[in-house]
Amino acid sequence: MNFEIRKASNEDLEDIHLLISECYSEVNAQIDFDGYDDDLIDIEKNYFAKGGEFILLEANGLLIGTQSALPFPQKNKVALFKRLYVHKKWRGTKAAKILMEWAINWALNNKFEKIEFFSDSQSIRAHKFFNKFGFLKKELIPASLKIPYEQYRFYGEVSSLSPFK
Repeated sequence: MNFEIRKASNEDLEDIHLLISECYSEVNAQIDFDGYDDDLIDIEKNYFAKGGEFILLEANGLLIGTQSALPFPQKNKVALFKRLYVHKKWRGTKAAKILMEWAINWALNNKFEKIEFFSDSQSIRAHKFFNKFGFLKKELIPASLKIPYEQYRFYGEVSSLSPFK
C-alpha cells in the first residue's frame, strides 16, 4: 500500500469535514463549527498561522487520515496534538502509527519537551494505541457546554516516547 503524507490546506476542508463527520457518527456525534470544532473552519488560520501543522494521510490518492500539532496556548515547550482521525476501513493498518510518528517527530524537531492531547473517554482502542507510544492518561475531564462528552487528557515527555513495533 502506498501511503503519502501531505500538508493540508483550506482547499481540503470539504474532504476533512467528511472524514471527521464519518468518525463522529460512530459515537453519535456531529461536527460543531460553533463550538469544539471551530478550528476546522479555517485550518490555515487556526494551525499554520499559530506555528502548527495540519497534515493529511492518503492511500492511493484517497484521504484516510488526519493529524495536527501546534504549540499549546499558554504552556511553554508543550505541543498540543489534535485531529487524529483514521477512516474506520483503515484502522488496524499502519495508518494511525504513521500519523502519530509524524506528530511526535514534529514535536521533537520543533524543540517541544512535552505533548498533550485529549481523547473521548469511550475510545478505549485509541487509548491502548496511545499507551503503546508511552503516553499516559492524566485525568478525566467532565463534559461541558463546549465539549458535550467526557475526555481523558493524555501527556508524554517527548524524550521518553517511542514508536511501537
